[in-house]
Amino acid sequence: MKVQPARKGQSLIEVLIALGIGVLVIVALVQSLVTSIKNSQFAKNQNLATRYSQDAVENIRSERDKLGWTAMFTTYNNKTYCIGTGDSSTWTLKQPSCAVNVGVIFTREADFSDPDGASEKLLVEVTTSWTDSSGTHSSKQNTFLTKWE
Repeated sequence: MKVQPARKGQSLIEVLIALGIGVLVIVALVQSLVTSIKNSQFAKNQNLATRYSQDAVENIRSERDKLGWTAMFTTYNNKTYCIGTGDSSTWTLKQPSCAVNVGVIFTREADFSDPDGASEKLLVEVTTSWTDSSGTHSSKQNTFLTKWE
């Protein structure tokens, strides 16, 4: 009986299987990295949008204090404004939409309404929006301004 010498090396099929497994592992790692970066960017934008909305509410309160109730109510009731950075001089009536006006990708608008029709309070709804590859997102802040004078 003749003894066969030991085979050295790997067959082509073994190499292809190992290569396929390696590619699958790399694709899974890259996909999880991309998802992680996307989620991180969304969280950052959500925090910024919330901060921009809160800042707008404070600017609106300051405007009410500066103008007084009557002027504030008659000027802003039943209107929607695009709110840029800074004071009320950067506010423009929404016609029909707001352009990017805060930061690089954000739009910020405030909708003023008299919820009960009694001219005693204004409902202010501030919405800061942005669009990314997943669609349009927003952060909303609502507050009531009341007659105080």
